[in-house]
Amino acid sequence: MPGVLRAGAESPRHAAGGEGGVSDQRVSFRVLGRPQPGGSKRAFPIRRGGQLTGRVAVTDANPKAKSWMQEVRHAAAEAMGQRDALTGPLDLAVVFALARPKGHYGTGRNSHSIQRSAPAYPIVAPDATKLLRALEDALTGIVWRDDAQIVFQAVEKAYDLPERCDVVIRPLTTTVADRLARTA
Repeated sequence: MPGVLRAGAESPRHAAGGEGGVSDQRVSFRVLGRPQPGGSKRAFPIRRGGQLTGRVAVTDANPKAKSWMQEVRHAAAEAMGQRDALTGPLDLAVVFALARPKGHYGTGRNSHSIQRSAPAYPIVAPDATKLLRALEDALTGIVWRDDAQIVFQAVEKAYDLPERCDVVIRPLTTTVADRLARTA
């Protein structure tokens, strides 16, 4: 099944998922529901008594992002348990599973069959980087202290049900050169 994270593997396509939790410093969890993008922001000057205060309120342009990020925070906090946020360099692997549009399926008795012309991957909005941005922002202060700690990441958008986000975070203990040597 594309886009499903599986226990014990190294890549985002095959990494741990399911129930979630922490194992040997690795944190994994799943968030059910349609992943929501973050990124586009709107800023408004704050006024008091008709006068500008010099402060600005920033809101997300996507009204569904706030509730999605709250779901992510809840799943991450549950996976972390009583542990403090991770420190040091981190490896992040994420799979965003999205439902196929109805137009990808046949009609009539073929309504459960995917058309041959349907794309294998979701190459439509939202883009992976905006989905990732909302996830990273939601995990700050829960799984890591700052999303700048992410030095290696892999993200995938896939068609699969149920709609969800599968996440694996691991502290990095090797250098990039060591990692490249292992994959060569």
